[in-house]
Amino acid sequence: MKSDGSSIVVVFGRPGAGKTTISSMAIEAFENDQQTMMMMMMRSRKNFVLTGLDLDVCVPQWMKDNFSKGMYPTLKQRNEFAFECCKYVREKLAGGEADPAKPINNNATIISFSFVNDDLREIFRSNFPEATWVLVDTSEEEATRRIQSRQDHFYTGEASQSNTDNDEDRTISREQDHDPTNQDNSDWKFAAVTFEHEILDGKEAVEKNALKLIEIIKKLPMASA
Repeated sequence: MKSDGSSIVVVFGRPGAGKTTISSMAIEAFENDQQTMMMMMMRSRKNFVLTGLDLDVCVPQWMKDNFSKGMYPTLKQRNEFAFECCKYVREKLAGGEADPAKPINNNATIISFSFVNDDLREIFRSNFPEATWVLVDTSEEEATRRIQSRQDHFYTGEASQSNTDNDEDRTISREQDHDPTNQDNSDWKFAAVTFEHEILDGKEAVEKNALKLIEIIKKLPMASA
């Protein structure tokens, strides 16, 4: 999407896929590639800055605490969360994350987040319909192994069968906010992607995927001044 002149690229995939690492490395590589920067500036006819937003910062502490226990938000709670994420992105795009001395028009913004559920994806897509989506494709086993190796990460991996079989763990509550429509955690398995998207092979080196992400960004349409 182009919001206030900023093209949006959504890098998503299972928790542990390496989305934020790839995104950060792509931004660093872009900033160090003067030839690519000049090309993008010529296309946009003004300074071009690539920035990143990690939507993990939007996850409230109560949700992180519950994730760490294998407890998952209700449908109502995660829809509220999705709209808060959209609000956060709009505010950041309006304010600009780049150097304030540089124009923010015609920038590209990489947004990294898991977007495990269909409803989270659809809410975000309805708010930013022109965004380009890039899936970091990893197996459940590999993503879980990576997550479990990160001691500081709040997410423990996809919902296991033991979680879905236990009535006490089927929903969580925040101040007794119980949603009877969400009776199991099966929808916290990473949902199949049914819309158009680019794919990065999560088994490949981070550096290689970062360069591929830059190539995707280089092909983005943008308005000229």
